[in-house]
Amino acid sequence: MRFQVIILVVGVSFFLNGVASPHSSVQKLSLEDAESLALQHSPDAKLANSYIESLEQKIRSVKSGYYPKLVLEGSYRYVDVIPALATQMGTVSLGDNKNYSVGPALLMNLFDGGMVSNTVDSLKQMKEAKISEKEYIEVMTRLATRLAYLNVLVAIEQYQLAQESLKLSSAQNRDIKRKRKLGALSQLDLSLSNRDFLNQKLKVIDAKKTLEVAIIEFSSLLAKDPQAIILYVPTDTLSLNGTPMQFDSLDVILKSLEKKISPGTQKPAQVVSIEKKIESAKEEVQIENSKYWPKISLKLKTSLDYPNGPQLQQIHQNTIGVNLTMPIYDWGERSGARSEKKARIAGLQAQKDKLERDIYRNREKLKLELENLKEQAGLVESLLQEANRVARINLSSFRSGRIQFTEVERANVKKFETQVRKLILKGQIFAKLSQIAAISKGGI
Repeated sequence: MRFQVIILVVGVSFFLNGVASPHSSVQKLSLEDAESLALQHSPDAKLANSYIESLEQKIRSVKSGYYPKLVLEGSYRYVDVIPALATQMGTVSLGDNKNYSVGPALLMNLFDGGMVSNTVDSLKQMKEAKISEKEYIEVMTRLATRLAYLNVLVAIEQYQLAQESLKLSSAQNRDIKRKRKLGALSQLDLSLSNRDFLNQKLKVIDAKKTLEVAIIEFSSLLAKDPQAIILYVPTDTLSLNGTPMQFDSLDVILKSLEKKISPGTQKPAQVVSIEKKIESAKEEVQIENSKYWPKISLKLKTSLDYPNGPQLQQIHQNTIGVNLTMPIYDWGERSGARSEKKARIAGLQAQKDKLERDIYRNREKLKLELENLKEQAGLVESLLQEANRVARINLSSFRSGRIQFTEVERANVKKFETQVRKLILKGQIFAKLSQIAAISKGGI
């Protein structure tokens, strides 16, 4: 049985165009639609995308080291004492107080021990790690959305059960009041009926509060604007921005989710992410190794220089140069950095081993818990049938005067408790299926 509620979203457009139109009739908000919206509006997913984009740009930046760079160089110098040469013809100045040189230069890295290539490889592995982290975020976002969707469905059903129980209690209370006026029942029967009626009212109020909280939690996952104000009004329809909305039933999403569960043969996204980080750290070790090699660079320059030796005139000059830099001793800078990277690799490997163990343990526990819940489902269904039968028999016996109203009240309470138990059991099965689906995709 399906029950619906109203949600009014004030001040913001709660859903994307196409999900709900103010001019349409009833729109279906399926679990898949909810997951899609949650993924689109997830801050964590957006943050992961920004990390991936930043690494792509970093790789692009580092790769520029493969190619020559064109720069403009310029220098100016003023000297107080000008060198001079004494000759038979007199003293000849070997320059001028003002000295400058300006012109384009081409710089190219000829050999760096593999630093650029290792840096690029390290960044690529880190990018793959971030992609796996994004997959993990998507899995967990789907899980959170499924559980929030479930909470709304369960809260709706509980609210409906409470209202149905209230209607039954109200009808019984009116009947007892009528019989009390005729003298057919005692004041005790009437007081007990009034107590049952008030208890049912309290259950409706509590169920309404639970439903309101579930709706707020669910809506926050789908909202584009974090400042969205959500108001709840119970009625027979559910609407978002004035558009009637309809949820999937719990039975439908249970069947759908069972079909989606994979055997779990692929590696969890968390594990893949750590593996990529290990590969990235190994490349960082190679970066430190490359610092032991000499660096050779080439420089080609054409410039306008002044002065031209003793001739105080501007000259066009072409130069070519090769520069070699090789570290001799650095007080442990390179060896310390390399050891730090190796220690980080060992830590990541230990983290990966622990994570794989925890995931395997959690997967097996979830499977056992799911089987246990499924075994309970048949028994709870039988309990509900018996509770319904007892409630009908007791009500009939009370009307014929064979039992007190306390027996009717007790039977109604047992019936309501069994209905809620069945509903909660369905929710627990869906939650376990959602967790198994998440862990098989690399989540939890």
